[in-house]
Amino acid sequence: MQRIIRRFCMGVGFAATTYLIALTIQFQKTMPTSCNTVSVLIIGGIIGLLSFIFKTDLSYLVALIIHFILTFILVLVMIWINHWSLNLTSILMIVSIYVIIWAVIRINQVNDVNKINKKLRDRKKQG
Repeated sequence: MQRIIRRFCMGVGFAATTYLIALTIQFQKTMPTSCNTVSVLIIGGIIGLLSFIFKTDLSYLVALIIHFILTFILVLVMIWINHWSLNLTSILMIVSIYVIIWAVIRINQVNDVNKINKKLRDRKKQG
């Protein structure tokens, strides 16, 4: 249960940050509403839960493709709920945001693995 909550909260965090950036650069031309904010946070949390697909036996590439497709569908649902426009610019923004978030997560994973490997090497030297 703790993993579910953690992944949901990570998704909410990424969604909140992304939404604040979109508002800051005035990508959303209308004033934000409670519905906008709640839908962004809930769908962001669900997208965070989708990351469990990477814990399956699927190859990383297949899991990434499935995750992207499901994320894209959820974002389309959010766009529909909020009556936002869907055009080439918004599609490019969705893809760009996905790539940026994926890169941030991947860099963190590589850093975590490197830290663990360093600790293991240090223990081996001590033993």
